Amino acid sequence: MENKNYLRELDKLNENQEDVVNDINSNLLTLSPAGTGKTKVIALRTANIIFNGVFPDRILCLTFTNKACNEMKQRIITTLGRDGLKVKVKTFHGFCFDIIKSEAKRNTDISQDFLIFDEEDCNEIIKEILGRVKMDLYMLSNFIYEVKHFSIEIDAKYRNDIEFVTKEFIKLKGDKFFKKFNSKDNGFTERALKKRGYGLVKKYDDMLMERHGLDFSDLVVKVYELLEDKHTLNRWREKFQYIQVDEVQDTSILEYEIIKKLALNKKLSFFGDTNQTIYQWRGSKPFEIIKDFKESFNPVKEIFFDKNYRSTKTLIEVSSEYIEKIRSMYIIEDDLLKHKKIKSYSEINGDKVSYKCFNTLDEEANFICDKIHKNYRDKLSSIAILTRNNKMNVAYSNVLEKKGIPCFLVEEFKFFRRKEIKDVLAYIKLSLNKYDINSMKRIALNYVSNVGDKTLEYIEKRENKDLGIRLTDFLEESTIELGEPYRRLCDGLTSGEVVVFDVESTGIDITSDEIIQIAAIKINRDGSMVKFEEFIKPKKSVENSYLVHGFSDEYLKENGREAKSVLGEFLEFIKDKIIVGHNIQYDLGILSSELRRLKMNKYNIKGYYDTLDMARKLYPNLENHKLETLSNFIKVEIKPSHNAMDDILATKDILIHMVKKLNETSLERMSIMGLYNKRFKELKFQIDKISSLMEEVRPHVILEKIYELSDIMSIYKSKKELNRIENLKELYEFFKNGDDLSLSSKDSLIRLLTITSLSNSEIDRSFSKENKVPIITIHQAKGLEFDTVFLPALNENIFPSYLSIKENNILEECRLFYVAITRAKNNLYLLRHKHKYGREERMDSESRFISYIPKEYIERN
Repeated sequence: MENKNYLRELDKLNENQEDVVNDINSNLLTLSPAGTGKTKVIALRTANIIFNGVFPDRILCLTFTNKACNEMKQRIITTLGRDGLKVKVKTFHGFCFDIIKSEAKRNTDISQDFLIFDEEDCNEIIKEILGRVKMDLYMLSNFIYEVKHFSIEIDAKYRNDIEFVTKEFIKLKGDKFFKKFNSKDNGFTERALKKRGYGLVKKYDDMLMERHGLDFSDLVVKVYELLEDKHTLNRWREKFQYIQVDEVQDTSILEYEIIKKLALNKKLSFFGDTNQTIYQWRGSKPFEIIKDFKESFNPVKEIFFDKNYRSTKTLIEVSSEYIEKIRSMYIIEDDLLKHKKIKSYSEINGDKVSYKCFNTLDEEANFICDKIHKNYRDKLSSIAILTRNNKMNVAYSNVLEKKGIPCFLVEEFKFFRRKEIKDVLAYIKLSLNKYDINSMKRIALNYVSNVGDKTLEYIEKRENKDLGIRLTDFLEESTIELGEPYRRLCDGLTSGEVVVFDVESTGIDITSDEIIQIAAIKINRDGSMVKFEEFIKPKKSVENSYLVHGFSDEYLKENGREAKSVLGEFLEFIKDKIIVGHNIQYDLGILSSELRRLKMNKYNIKGYYDTLDMARKLYPNLENHKLETLSNFIKVEIKPSHNAMDDILATKDILIHMVKKLNETSLERMSIMGLYNKRFKELKFQIDKISSLMEEVRPHVILEKIYELSDIMSIYKSKKELNRIENLKELYEFFKNGDDLSLSSKDSLIRLLTITSLSNSEIDRSFSKENKVPIITIHQAKGLEFDTVFLPALNENIFPSYLSIKENNILEECRLFYVAITRAKNNLYLLRHKHKYGREERMDSESRFISYIPKEYIERN
């Protein structure tokens, strides 16, 4: 039923906007330039789809930044109320995270409790691999990224052979890659990568997996691989009836292929502005995507938004004339917006564009300062200084600071990458993921007494790693009490205290799906087994999960028992036992969730071990560590089959094989770990405390406890670093205000942590809260708007950049300038300085882009 808010907003739409909202039966391509009301229209179209009988959770809305995602989500909730909360609104990478989280146990050897490692975390792993060898870190991280994305072009049966994939990449794409880093300084790095690059990629991936981490590349690449399986694809395809994708111009081919797979026989809509295609260097190819979209989803209805609600008439005419000039000068492939002109909704003409030329950068920056002092003193965040690169940002910020004008640079002060913030987040990550060595190192070096670089270097030396020792093993109960992490397991197997278990469920969401089969075996002292196997009648249908485990609704109705009875008996079966499973975090997670939903007591066990993690340590050279691979390697008696009992019998044989190996080196581990055991005892207590609270209290309360346990506030107070204390207070507000109360405490915490890792909304968060002038690159400003925009340093070789001129890649620079001028709502200043570094003999010419704007729109001084 349509609500009043929806009808009120509908009345405000223009004809083209209304067409998009009302046409819910077509595949749509909506070309929506800056300021044309796209987000509002997507929200209203979503509402209309629901009013026409589609369940909210059958609608998927995707975008590419946290800022855009939050805006879209808020618009939908404002329009729909409670139903808006059920619509799946995600960033593309956030959606990939959800898919992998759901599928990890069933189809991969990815640990189900994995976390996203941000670029800083990933670089730490690369540094660890390099040791004392000095190489170009930026080049290495790009090499890993490129190889991972290239891997999907390789036949799936060869993809696990990292050496083959890497050598194929170097053979087919190496010249183009190394050309981007062509300098004398990179010669050594290039030679090393050509010779042993596969070793770097494999070691990096192994260390990430061992630490239960994925990087940004993995999110997309692994989802693509998961959806190559037809059963997995069908499960996810059936979840959604409508898919709406914002910012088509930012979409890469790989991302599009994932969307395309999911959208077969569904209603798919793309929104965006091809004039804002500024990420081709990062893989976005909107023209190829749109061409394929039209062919694969024919018929596709095209609608153009031609009315701008953001800027003055003059600024709209400036951007329109500029784009027409670009079209007349450059051949634009598949120009979808040819002959389409934007009109201004506003009746206000506004000021002309102001152009000024100065002798030096300092004069140019002083002019900006004078304008700010005169007109914007109390509304600094309503203006912006936009530049072509971060180097220019620093130069202008220095002048503003001398003049006493508060400003900030995003690259220099990324909130979630600041030391104090990373330290606190490390406590959360380690509490969620006890294998996160990066986080433990960070905490140990900053907050644990008597632990320094030499201590960590000794613990992590190769000989100790070969014994199965990892830094995070010092947080295990068995290490503290018995001297080494596997002693409790080895002794427990001898004394008949080990239970191996596995579950099957109605789906893959541990917060809402239900256990349908629970199977376990207790291994007695003499090697005999006591079995526990029961089926449960679920309250919801098994739906597509039947294709995985083979148990139909009818079978479970006939053979299943009530959940409370079965789970009560199972709790008795595992009481005071040591639990073992393969990728056991999923099984323990859904068990905990269901016990909580049924208001039953928690399980009471002595500890748990994961054969997946043990296998990674003991058999690092296997192509993967899936249960099937390990079963073939060890030659187990009963093969895994997605039947819970078959899987645990296979796991039992794998466990016994590994425990024999662990027993052989137990004394060596004890002698080494005994040297440092006591130093980590307090940290173990802290992490256990935080972990125990995660199911019980909301995320901001967890943060309070970390501040208390780490004493971080007092540390910075004693150092008189009050700005860091303010940042920690802001983090607390972020956790409190961003808490999703529809989720459990722990799931909401994981969601917030994921946002911090994938965050690209630093700018919006910063300038909206503080009265400071943002000095940011144009790439960083995309999606933002300001009353007044200053565009300084409009010189050839700066904007357009020297590299774009050299490589004849001007068109993307033209589009970048278009993005820059369309950020302004009321006033636009185009500025340049003649002399580089203030030297008379160095004169730079005026940027060609200024001449692309008709003279009648420019006021020159």
